[in-house]
Amino acid sequence: MEVELFAGLGVSLGVGLLVGLERQQSMARKGAQVVPAGLRTFPLFSLTGSLLWLLGGGSPALPLVGLLVLAALLAAHRLGSTVEHREHGLTTEAAALVTFLLGMLVMADALLVDFEVRLITTGALGTIVALLLSLKPRVQAILRHISEDDLLATLQLLVVALVLLPLLPDAGLGPYGAINPAHTGRMILLVGGVSWVGFVASRLLGAGRGLILTGLVGGLVSSTAVALNMARRARAEPAVVDSCVVAIAAANAMMLARVLLTVAVVAPDLARTIAVPLGTMLVAGLLALAPQLGVVGRARDAGGVTLLNPFELGSAVIFGLLFSGVHLVVHVIRATLGDSALVVAGLAAGLTDVDAITLSTATLADAGLSPAIAGATILAAVASNTVLKAGLAFTVGGRRLGLQVLRVAAVTLVVGAVATVALWDRTIDAGGQANDRVAHAPGDASTATTRGHQR
Repeated sequence: MEVELFAGLGVSLGVGLLVGLERQQSMARKGAQVVPAGLRTFPLFSLTGSLLWLLGGGSPALPLVGLLVLAALLAAHRLGSTVEHREHGLTTEAAALVTFLLGMLVMADALLVDFEVRLITTGALGTIVALLLSLKPRVQAILRHISEDDLLATLQLLVVALVLLPLLPDAGLGPYGAINPAHTGRMILLVGGVSWVGFVASRLLGAGRGLILTGLVGGLVSSTAVALNMARRARAEPAVVDSCVVAIAAANAMMLARVLLTVAVVAPDLARTIAVPLGTMLVAGLLALAPQLGVVGRARDAGGVTLLNPFELGSAVIFGLLFSGVHLVVHVIRATLGDSALVVAGLAAGLTDVDAITLSTATLADAGLSPAIAGATILAAVASNTVLKAGLAFTVGGRRLGLQVLRVAAVTLVVGAVATVALWDRTIDAGGQANDRVAHAPGDASTATTRGHQR
């Protein structure tokens, strides 16, 4: 019991010291002559919460009275600051109340939670509070890069996700039952979420970042948009052609990683099937950049890449329609031409958008489509999209950029083709061996039937 008492008081004191240290340094950075609450005061807040819980004998009445008294004192201090025209926010007052509550929490045995859990929870929450308080300058820097339109677009789609998506029917509609509104909504959120990470990273990095970083970050949102922007940049500034090649290749590599990630979410077994081909393509494409590696660090992205917020409602609706259309076409092709024809559909779809055909194929694979067919379809879409970027480099960026991007694309595609053939053979062999095992199993249906006739 004594060990728990002193350990709890020690954690309470530590949390108060941690939060108080942050407040003290924050006030010092602002040049404040008087620190209203800092390294000495905050430990008093946390220890007061702990002691009041102990004195209350496990009843929350006394600690709650103490909390009300503390709130009144903080309100009086706030009122005095307002009268003296000392402008400041409510952060310190809020931190004081939270610190007091954490002091109560670590001693609150009435919560029927193990002491070790309360100890760890209190320490973790105290650390999070101190971290949040110290992040103010960085949060303000982030907000400067996020426009009101970006925030509104994100909030709009979150409302759709949290309010409208649960109301959508989760059943196949239309021809072949190919259109599932709820599944389409989930795919929009999956692709939009991955792209949004890249979009926010792009905004936070701002102009002046290296072109290779531009390619990596932009590839999370749209590798095709990066290729188009870099091609325009290379035509306008021939001196940065090598760096533009690296940016385009980096965006394509990130596209490969994005495809693998989205497939892993929808169809984990298929992701394991295509991981080796996609991984070898990614590595081969980056290794093919060796001639440009000596200059990639010198060019800066002065103009930036124009990327749309993937959570903008119009973009989300367009992708939803595209995904539904591709999914319907895939079902029609399977019904009329057979599964093998999906590979041709992948080649065609990759010239417009990789994500739609990738998610559609992954959905079918999760429902039973052959892994070999599904993997080849996705890899075909990736290949045609890679060719599309090389074409953009030629037509928009000029011959020099086009040849270098084509060289990288050729290496990527050749390695990808070899890996795809190996994938196809291995998957078919595995399927054949599985069928053989079933056919020769001692308890299979044919054997059972034969034995029945013999009897």
